[in-house]
Amino acid sequence: MAGKGRRFEHEVANGVTRDNEGVVAWPVGYSGNNAVPCPDVVVLSSSRGTALELKKTRQDTFGIPRSDLQQLLEVQTNYLDVALLIDFANREPLYVKFPSLSEFGLDDSGVDPIENFHLSIPDCFDPRRTDGGEEPTLRLSKPSTDEWPSARSGVDAVEKIADETVGV
Repeated sequence: MAGKGRRFEHEVANGVTRDNEGVVAWPVGYSGNNAVPCPDVVVLSSSRGTALELKKTRQDTFGIPRSDLQQLLEVQTNYLDVALLIDFANREPLYVKFPSLSEFGLDDSGVDPIENFHLSIPDCFDPRRTDGGEEPTLRLSKPSTDEWPSARSGVDAVEKIADETVGV
């Protein structure tokens, strides 16, 4: 992620660390350059760790390339959960935890990350796979405030991550 995306990663990591005692979060240095599989942010508490891919957009539709989701699969372990946070403008962020591969008795070779994340996304985001372009993409649409909380009435990205990863 360049510029604004990287700034968002730092804001989230700093906020999660600042607001939650005993928790540390940091942006991963190589995220976004595909040199090695890396999430955008890692959150650690005394009981668990979570690798996060963060997406923020002002658009009404947004696509996440399969390669970004695949990188999360590649860093998932028995002690590190993986999740995706999507922050549409003026909406409460969507947090999607990827199911543990060990729960299904699978390694990462037979799992399509688009299909697995797709299953965990509420229908109001109209999750769908698109195969045009350079690679398959998980496409989402911004829901109406009748279907999903607004940013004002819901929680922000830092609170959402703390709720989901730390259980605060």
